[in-house]
Amino acid sequence: MFLLVFLSHLAQVPSAHSWWSDTHQFIASNAIDLLPDSLDWFFSTYKSAIVGYSSVEWEPKHNHWYHVDVPHGEDDPGDGTLPWAVEDKFDMFVQYLKENNLSGAAQIAGEISHYIGDGSNPLHATSDYNPGGNGHYLYESTVNSRRDEINMSMPGFVPEELENVFSSTMRLLEESYSYTSVLNPYLLQGISWNDEIKDLTEERLRASAQLHANIWYTGMVQAGLVTKGVDVSVLPDYQSTPPGTMLTYTVIIANTGNVSDTYALTVSDNENWGPTISPTSLTVSGGGSGTATLSIKVPDDVAEGDSTTITVTATGTGHENISTCAATATNVSPPRNLVPVAVGGAVVGGGVAVALLLKKGIIHLPSMSSHLQSD
Repeated sequence: MFLLVFLSHLAQVPSAHSWWSDTHQFIASNAIDLLPDSLDWFFSTYKSAIVGYSSVEWEPKHNHWYHVDVPHGEDDPGDGTLPWAVEDKFDMFVQYLKENNLSGAAQIAGEISHYIGDGSNPLHATSDYNPGGNGHYLYESTVNSRRDEINMSMPGFVPEELENVFSSTMRLLEESYSYTSVLNPYLLQGISWNDEIKDLTEERLRASAQLHANIWYTGMVQAGLVTKGVDVSVLPDYQSTPPGTMLTYTVIIANTGNVSDTYALTVSDNENWGPTISPTSLTVSGGGSGTATLSIKVPDDVAEGDSTTITVTATGTGHENISTCAATATNVSPPRNLVPVAVGGAVVGGGVAVALLLKKGIIHLPSMSSHLQSD
């Protein structure tokens, strides 16, 4: 049934200008590769459907462009309604995911892909969309035939939740429009490919794939299918040593969510002994863990029995909100030069002040005295 429905869509493709089908599918495939493995249950399972639907020329035609140089509203379709189409389809994508209508969500993901692909094309962001009377065809056909020359490597990219899909789509269009001052003069001369055109095309296709991934990822988050969480622990939980001696600890960052996250790591103490942590940033895959090293030197001039409390903070990225979790104990009675360590979200080492920053996640601290849940 799915195959018949999909073929019927292909049979109804109207003759509208856009990236050619192979280019749309090229962008969609690269976008899916940017998503975390933990979402393979949807994006790998439905990859062929999403990629296939990305090349359909969906009606109405005015959803395929937006003329940035002619500011207008949705009620002026002649100059394009692309950002509103993306916004509407995004809402439908989230709804289908919530309803577990995964085949429907795959179709909408493909439709969003097509519109975002169009939005990355400079000629879909300007009223001067066909320089020289043949520039549109010339450019798109050239890009389609030179896909193998396009470098789509995007090392370090991690999808993030968007604050506003409409605004993000508008930024893509505005960026695309900015390239018309470079592209269009070449097309007027009948030049459709050189190093400058290749560079701007690569940038546009990468930006398109990244926005694809961010929109799809945001849909997953809003549908409640992405979880984020972190456990922070420090080993050992306390140490003692003579003044002037360096102590080191192992900090373990466990990602309890189902997607990769990058944590900014900071450390402080209440007596200003100057602890440090390395590295200061750690990327951990969903369900995985990573380690950092915490170091502190006991000052030469401290008295016997002096102590400090060290607080380790892990701040997640790729989330929209930040929650601060804290617990305090006042019964700190360490042995000589004891250096207790505060573990995010728990009381250890005989009593500490603790702090943990996390965006949208559940904090699990097994075998600890505090169990905290972020907002």
